[in-house]
Amino acid sequence: MYADTWAHQEFSGITDRDNNIIHNIEVIVPEMDELEKNEDGTLSEVLDKVKPLGHGSAVHFPDRPYIKWKSDEKFSEGRANWDEFMEAAQQIYNVLLKYNKGKAEIFSVYQRDVLLDRFKSTMNEDCEQRNEDWMKYVKNPDNYFGITELSDNDKKISYDKNLILDNKDNRINFYKALDEHYNWVKDKLRKAQVSILED
Repeated sequence: MYADTWAHQEFSGITDRDNNIIHNIEVIVPEMDELEKNEDGTLSEVLDKVKPLGHGSAVHFPDRPYIKWKSDEKFSEGRANWDEFMEAAQQIYNVLLKYNKGKAEIFSVYQRDVLLDRFKSTMNEDCEQRNEDWMKYVKNPDNYFGITELSDNDKKISYDKNLILDNKDNRINFYKALDEHYNWVKDKLRKAQVSILED
């Protein structure tokens, strides 16, 4: 969820007209044909029906690391998602290093180059397949990303969404934590006199 905050930058987590970016959304990179655009729900008649909550009116464009896109209402010069994901990766790396060693470090030039290349070129539209593609690089025996702290256990890491979805105790704890965080945020917003819409 921490990483997702970069995709949601400049969008409000409440229903707000400032989130509405339904006019002339255009993907600059990579080139997309009309069929792909239509399948992604970017036609204006579809977007007109979307509540302006978060980046909903921009569908999944902000979530895809490999896309540069623009719209009339926001990002008229274009938003290169890989820049957002690079910043997110650095901050997450810092959090993990602080937890492990008590200090943060910046990526080396090599690490920045390979990460940026992966963000731009790992383009599978199926997010689960895209995750598998990333895991191949993480598990690369030659330490593709040049992470000096990579242990043998790190190389064996696997991502299984069913650890949350199928394990009753994990699922309960995960959603309980989500609810607690949601209520904490709502309380902070109310104290700041920020109105939020609830169902």
